[in-house]
Amino acid sequence: MTRVSFLKAFIIASIFCSSPLRAQELVVYSMPAPAGYNWKSPHTLFISYLENLLKPSRYRGNRHLMGHMLIELKDSTRHDLVGAVPRYFSQLSKSILVEKNGLGTMFTRYTGVLESTDKNMHQLLDRYPHGDVAYIRFLLSDEMFARLWQYLTEYKARGYDTIYNGKNRPREGAGAGCSAFAVSFIEVGRLLDSAILSQWQVRVNIQEKLIGGPEKEKKISVLKMAFTQRWAKQGKHAFRSIIYYEPTYVYNWIKERHLETDCKKLCYTEVRGYTPGIVIDRRDQPTPREPIWLDR
Repeated sequence: MTRVSFLKAFIIASIFCSSPLRAQELVVYSMPAPAGYNWKSPHTLFISYLENLLKPSRYRGNRHLMGHMLIELKDSTRHDLVGAVPRYFSQLSKSILVEKNGLGTMFTRYTGVLESTDKNMHQLLDRYPHGDVAYIRFLLSDEMFARLWQYLTEYKARGYDTIYNGKNRPREGAGAGCSAFAVSFIEVGRLLDSAILSQWQVRVNIQEKLIGGPEKEKKISVLKMAFTQRWAKQGKHAFRSIIYYEPTYVYNWIKERHLETDCKKLCYTEVRGYTPGIVIDRRDQPTPREPIWLDR
């Protein structure tokens, strides 16, 4: 047995060993982009995209050029490990390079799917030995778990799992990429303060001149993105704003908390292979009473 195979076997055993702390929980996983992204300007973002596109990866079919996020819900009788993805991974690159939708790609609605537990577990086990994923494990009360399980069940039943990207407002049924989908579970349970969630966000104003897509008749040259050195300024440019949960930011945030000596004020730490995790006990937190679903 190779060292990596032995480590995978050890990790599997440690994850599924019996423990009173694992009665019901939500785990949020974040995988960084292969080369990271620089969101300083459309120019730096486009160059970052090319770097991620060209960087070799050991993960082959699971490279996730923008990074990726998963959620896992489990109690003594129920378990699901899912993440939102486009049905065809080539759609995003095709949108930019072939269809010339420019940064309209970030607003475009694609056919989506929630990948299965088996496939996602395989991805995690591949990454644990290399530390290319980090996670937060929330310990939940019975009532809180029931609320999150209801959200996941209804999300699928309403067909929202077939809408990838779009407006990235999953609780309105208006589409969701992987990060918006994952973070929505934290929001439904109010498991983290909004000030923390804001540290995971990218907020930029995208010039209309860079936005193409199915709703637009114009094509956006990749050169136009490559040579645009600033985001739009209010009062000067027509623009659309975007708020995006950046998986690499989430990954780095978890790693930083894992190293902090005062983490125990909020959580405790654990490791799976070379993968850092933090555990936050929310079993005594009141379950929110507001509706799970929001009006569009």
